[in-house]
Amino acid sequence: MKWLNKSLIDSPISYSVCTKQKQFDKVLKKLGIDSFDYINVGSDATTHFLTNDDIVICIICINWDVDIPKIDKYALLVHEAVHLWQGIKDKFGETKPSKEFEAYSIQNITAQLFRAVK
Repeated sequence: MKWLNKSLIDSPISYSVCTKQKQFDKVLKKLGIDSFDYINVGSDATTHFLTNDDIVICIICINWDVDIPKIDKYALLVHEAVHLWQGIKDKFGETKPSKEFEAYSIQNITAQLFRAVK
């Protein structure tokens, strides 16, 4: 017997996290997009939504080397996870998701981001 994936919904947006400009540039080059700053001026993290044909991807960029407490870095990831959730919700055309659906979605996104930068 094999246990199956218990996810009910796949995200319509592929997403990843970048902690360095060099990583971000590599993704942009692969997509045929000219390089630009991976983090907006004055910010320590930025969420970018990029479209290639009909495919939407999201790259959450965070300066993991910034001199702030680690807990604040994780808080930034939570903030950016909400932006990603908002994009996913919009892509689904969902205007009034249930509070539990929203909370579990953000929890799942956040956990994946935390694992990616640990």
